[in-house]
Amino acid sequence: MISIQALRLILDEVERVGKNQGEISVEDCACILQKTCGLPCAHELVEYIWEDKPIPIDLVDGFWKKLGMEENKKQADEDSDEEVRNQIKADVDKYFDASNKEKRILIVKRMREVYVPTTTPLIEPDAPNSHSWSSKSRQD
Repeated sequence: MISIQALRLILDEVERVGKNQGEISVEDCACILQKTCGLPCAHELVEYIWEDKPIPIDLVDGFWKKLGMEENKKQADEDSDEEVRNQIKADVDKYFDASNKEKRILIVKRMREVYVPTTTPLIEPDAPNSHSWSSKSRQD
């Protein structure tokens, strides 16, 4: 799934293509959206628009992609707890059996961190993360 904000930014570029009757060169485009956001810019979108092709997901930076739980919720509601447990066990067994001893030790350690969170070396940060692109840091 792609975030709503990314889709809005892409739609703005599509509208820009329409305003220029589909004639946007690389020089005219300047590729600002691609350089700053990792999203397809106007000159890249031209071919997909005019040829009525879908925009390849590879043109969208991973930052804008998210896991969607909504689609899996329906399936989870239909599956019984026993079916889910059996599927998890089968997946883990398959991965575990295909691994060497070192990787098996790591698998056990990481799984323990999932179901016993106090065993993880990760800790909660004390304060919110401040990013270089935040409005606060731009004012400094």
